[in-house]
Amino acid sequence: MVPRPAGPPQRHGPRRHRPGQERAGRDAATIPRGKIIAELTFGFWRFLLARQYRSSLWPDLAGAFPHAPNRALPTVEEPVKRLHECRNRIAHHEGIWHLAPEARWDDIQNVLGFITPTAAAWVADASRIDDVLARRP
Repeated sequence: MVPRPAGPPQRHGPRRHRPGQERAGRDAATIPRGKIIAELTFGFWRFLLARQYRSSLWPDLAGAFPHAPNRALPTVEEPVKRLHECRNRIAHHEGIWHLAPEARWDDIQNVLGFITPTAAAWVADASRIDDVLARRP
């Protein structure tokens, strides 16, 4: 095994695990693995789907989306990228109505459906988004 060169963690991508570990607590030996994963940001997961990982990570990550209509990275990457952009605008208190909220709702449903159609159906049944969108100005 070739040792990795020392240096700062990458800003995006699979090696950006330290922030999750730092948010979970300082002593990595006592932090449950699930706690570190739970502390990873949406940006971390979004950038795992970046095209630069098409040949290295995507072949393995594709298995996480067993119900995607094909095994092509853009099928999953594009809706996740749009959702990440929308999430960031919301987090920064920016307007989102021009981002076609109905289309973002479709993105959520599609990505969930790529993972498990049961989850997509549950979210659709439990959500009030259709009512909220129908009442918008």
